[in-house]
Amino acid sequence: MAGVTLRSRPQSDRLRWPLTARQVEALDDMLEELYKSMRKSRGVLTLAADGDGVVTVDTTDPLRPVVGFGGVNTDASLTGDGTSASPLSAASAAWTTVFKAANTVRHNNTLAADPDLVVPLVANKAYTIRLVVHFSSTTAADIKYRHAGPASPTRVHCHRYTRGPDLASVYAMDEAYSAADVAIACLDGELAGFMQMDFSIVNGANAGDFAFWWAQNATQAPDDTIVYAGSYVEYRQLD
Repeated sequence: MAGVTLRSRPQSDRLRWPLTARQVEALDDMLEELYKSMRKSRGVLTLAADGDGVVTVDTTDPLRPVVGFGGVNTDASLTGDGTSASPLSAASAAWTTVFKAANTVRHNNTLAADPDLVVPLVANKAYTIRLVVHFSSTTAADIKYRHAGPASPTRVHCHRYTRGPDLASVYAMDEAYSAADVAIACLDGELAGFMQMDFSIVNGANAGDFAFWWAQNATQAPDDTIVYAGSYVEYRQLD
């Protein structure tokens, strides 16, 4: 039989390989059990299907299961009879996307990490990260931000584009995490502030979170400075 490939993707997992009728039936039963277990488990679950291979499922987030043979969130190859597995490079793993499900509203100029737009970085690993932020504020409050990550990274490259509600556009490049606040002018009644950033990061020896920090630029307690639901960060580990 030809080789077997299982590819894990952000929204749908595609399984492609020539199977015997018995293998199809066994796999169908196994996936049904996986679905049931996924809703109950918040750990890592390992199952075997009639000796045809081992399936490892990360159910840390039961709403976004990732299935892989011989690894989690990676591509892997199986022999034609399904009896062995060998993980491929994590460079071919799927993107992970984290969306803000609700608005975050702030009323002062104390910088804090956004509660949702966070990426956990493993020590000595390479990542590509895309960040999209939809926001609004007032003329008096404006908004400021920083991008931040673990100390002593090996490399940080960032291309960032911002378009404030005052319609001023800024394009810039960074070769380190933010060393100072970046302020964006806003206008009363204008809601369409936008930021987009693309990062290439090689993390150093310190594990920790990449995060988007933001606040009002000038404290205006009655005013709402908002990062909206639908903002997102997506990332991919490259090695």
